[in-house]
Amino acid sequence: MKSYEFRTELSESGHMHLQGQGRVRLANQRFERARGLAGPLNLAGVSLTLRHIHFGPGINREGHGAGMHEHGQVHIEYIVSGRFRFRAEGQEETLLPGQGLVVLPGTPHSWECCGDGYMVGALLDLVGRRKESFLQFLAESSPQPLLAFDSANAAAIFSRLLPLLATESELPWLRERVGFLTGLWLSELLAGTWPLGAWQLHDTETGREDDLCRRAQEFMMANCTHPVQLADVALEVGISVRHLNRLYRRSYGESPGEALGRLRLEAARRLLLTEKDIPLKAVAYRCGYSSPAYFTACYRAQYFETPTQSRESASC
Repeated sequence: MKSYEFRTELSESGHMHLQGQGRVRLANQRFERARGLAGPLNLAGVSLTLRHIHFGPGINREGHGAGMHEHGQVHIEYIVSGRFRFRAEGQEETLLPGQGLVVLPGTPHSWECCGDGYMVGALLDLVGRRKESFLQFLAESSPQPLLAFDSANAAAIFSRLLPLLATESELPWLRERVGFLTGLWLSELLAGTWPLGAWQLHDTETGREDDLCRRAQEFMMANCTHPVQLADVALEVGISVRHLNRLYRRSYGESPGEALGRLRLEAARRLLLTEKDIPLKAVAYRCGYSSPAYFTACYRAQYFETPTQSRESASC
């Protein structure tokens, strides 16, 4: 399907699903509930975490806009319907549905609505020991301050996301589906906008440390349903637990213990919702928890509900 066909489909879908302030508020609430499930986007030495995403107050009318301003995070503006003009020093971009741009931290820019429509904005925290090097690399890779994109794949993903955001029904695994599609949409946009292949080869002196962290992450992902400890992870990659903690936090913005806990909870949640005959106690032990009570406490802290409530919601 051609790009303009995706734009038409996305624009029509946006107007249909977001019409009315109530629908917009509901969509923003869905985004907020699922934001933590989008998952961090990890690169070599840096990690991106979704901090905020919303449609703003709703439909933008022609002439509405914002003067020169900047953000402290990576900022994405994505056109769902209508037409919007963006400006930065020496650059002007007029964007249609399915198009958007990525703005690096500290970049002054403004925007104006040129045709009634909806726009979604997202802020992503960038952390990691190579953050400054990464930002410098991106700035040097593009001669313009605003990185514009036009992705038919991203438009197709967002078209699937829109009806889930605006539905008034509590569909099974709604939050998980919204979180997954949001993360997929963001990764599609950034992978198509940033020269990530070149970045992976950049700054080769840190390659060994990146490889150690990647191997640790892969080991934890493969063994998160077993009662592995950080000492096991460190032994697998051949360094001390202290050294692993330091390198992993510097690369991914979280400790390996935090990453292992998150992976275990994600595995436990999948098990809870797909194999409903398994007792909660068995789920806890199968995912490496020392007791069902501790599992429930960790689960509630992550998902704001108990394992039993998750199962009951999914059964409705």
